[in-house]
Amino acid sequence: MSKISLSLLWFACTLVSFSTLFAQERDLPAEQVEVIRSFEARLMDAEKLRLSPTLPAADTLSALTYQYSLTARPLAVEYSEPNIRPVGMRTESLPQPYNGFIRAGYGFPNSPLLEAGYHLHNSDNLSMAITGRHLSAKKDDIPNQKFSDTQVALSGQYVLSPYLTVATDASYEVNDYYYYALH
Repeated sequence: MSKISLSLLWFACTLVSFSTLFAQERDLPAEQVEVIRSFEARLMDAEKLRLSPTLPAADTLSALTYQYSLTARPLAVEYSEPNIRPVGMRTESLPQPYNGFIRAGYGFPNSPLLEAGYHLHNSDNLSMAITGRHLSAKKDDIPNQKFSDTQVALSGQYVLSPYLTVATDASYEVNDYYYYALH
């Protein structure tokens, strides 16, 4: 729509609303009310219904009896035996070889840490590894507040065939814990 037609539409709507307001003002009386007769509403008295319900008489003529008869019938169900197959296992692969590592550290109170390991990988079928770890802590001014944890381990794995692997692990571990104090 163009601006001119919208302006005319708005002007027409405004004119119609003003004319209805002026028409209402002329028809209303200026606060004068004429009473023709007075109206007084009254309700008639009502009678209250008294209800006393009673239970119906029991029917004693027909006694309920139930009788069931079930016949046992063995069903002949034929089914095929399940076909059970062994689950194929994947060939175990050798671990990713890391030739060697060493980790050392020192902390408070007087706690050295040393870890080391070496991985021997001779062929596709043989894998061997040796690892060691030592961690301890000792505070000199408090007696009997110390610990020591030392471990040495040797592991090996030999793949005989894709379905058979022989593995061995040997470790030696010494743990000394002293946590008591004299007062």
